[in-house]
Amino acid sequence: MKLWTTAALALAALAALAGCGDEQSAAKTPPPEIVRPAITMIVEASTLTQGGYPGSIQPRSSSPLSFPLIGRVIERDADVGDQVRLNQRLSALDPLPYQLAVQSALSSLEGARAQRDQALGAESRAAALVQGRAASQATFDSARLAREAADASVNQAAAALAKAQEQLDQTVLYARFEGVVTAVSADPGQTVQAGQAILTVSDLSRLEAVIDPPEEAARALGQSARFEIRLRQDPSVTAMARVREIAPQADSASRTRRMRLTLENPPKGAFWSGVSIDAFPLGAPGAGAGKASGFTLPSSAILTQGAASSVWVVDPASLAVSARAVKVEPLDDKRVRVLEGLSGGERVVVSGVHSLEAGRRVRLVEGEPK
Repeated sequence: MKLWTTAALALAALAALAGCGDEQSAAKTPPPEIVRPAITMIVEASTLTQGGYPGSIQPRSSSPLSFPLIGRVIERDADVGDQVRLNQRLSALDPLPYQLAVQSALSSLEGARAQRDQALGAESRAAALVQGRAASQATFDSARLAREAADASVNQAAAALAKAQEQLDQTVLYARFEGVVTAVSADPGQTVQAGQAILTVSDLSRLEAVIDPPEEAARALGQSARFEIRLRQDPSVTAMARVREIAPQADSASRTRRMRLTLENPPKGAFWSGVSIDAFPLGAPGAGAGKASGFTLPSSAILTQGAASSVWVVDPASLAVSARAVKVEPLDDKRVRVLEGLSGGERVVVSGVHSLEAGRRVRLVEGEPK
């Protein structure tokens, strides 16, 4: 019995030692590294004009057209891209409810007129009786008041008819000026509310250049600045422009201020809505100068800490990321231009930059953030 107890204790001790060994072995085994997928892109030199601000040509005025009443759209005679003329028919609502309203108002007016005719006759008879001393003055006064009330009822019914007729006329939507349809917001069969946009017409007879310079640059340029506008796809096509409007506040995300520039005698047909341009302040170093290479990245690629900006650069061999300080300037609300810190051909992370740390390996996903 004593021998059996001794053997059992020995086996238990061996098992405990084996367990400790397993725990120590497990403690020494490092956890598997988590490789995160990352949207990346290879930076390439883009031709950007030194001293110029990128922008686009936009119509000075765009008007969303709507019906001033509720109804069901039964026609839409224009689509995106269609040229429209002044007073051209563009859309229509189902007129039946408003036709019935006109008929009801017309019937009310006819009834009011009949009552007025009756009141006029009663007033005339009362006047004759008073003149012949066959009735009192009070009888005439009562008849006169009834006739005046009938006159008021006729006027009220006439106004109701005019309103019903006006609403019937408003079931057809007409163009208020010549232009181009740039957006469609409702289709036939759709019930729309009063004031709901049906389509948008842009006046392309008055175009302007729109740029978004950094806040400091916009403040320095001021309201009196003049620009040379160049068509990006053909820089030989130019026009002069002056500042029409500067946004009173900078965009909270990009810290840019929108500037609208009025084109002065542009070449006919050279600029059109949506085309990309570069705007050069007259007297700026870049005006009339050559072009410089830069790197354009999505704004989501920039990791900002205080006044410093950096990007995550992917090592081509290990696929590990490392932070690289860069100097950037905003182009618009979605892009920045990298002035210093990157070289052509390097791969950078363009999405999810706040969830990475130095040395983290990533799985490459090509593309740009949505």
